[in-house]
Amino acid sequence: MTDAFMQNHQSALDSFMEDKAIQDLEDAGIYPDPDNDAILENLYEKYEISQSIIKDEDTVYPQIRYVIRDEDGELVRHNNMTFFPTKEDADKALAEIVYKRFEEAAQ
Repeated sequence: MTDAFMQNHQSALDSFMEDKAIQDLEDAGIYPDPDNDAILENLYEKYEISQSIIKDEDTVYPQIRYVIRDEDGELVRHNNMTFFPTKEDADKALAEIVYKRFEEAAQ
């Protein structure tokens, strides 16, 4: 009897347990809300990372740096930096900027 019951209802039980686990993660603020993804994507779209060539008087060769520009084309400062040495550094800074704006908007 138990085996037949489990065979007939295992899928529903698994689905219920998965939904409950996701709900617990959402309640704890760990699992992302799909609406939040759209908000974050919208915030990311307001910025652009681009290369900038810097010619310093002290260096022989120009250096490539990365900058973040806002929707008005203005340079964005983050942690007292405007120029980032690598694309990864600029990506990380932009992520921090976006999440800070996201948190401010949620309050």
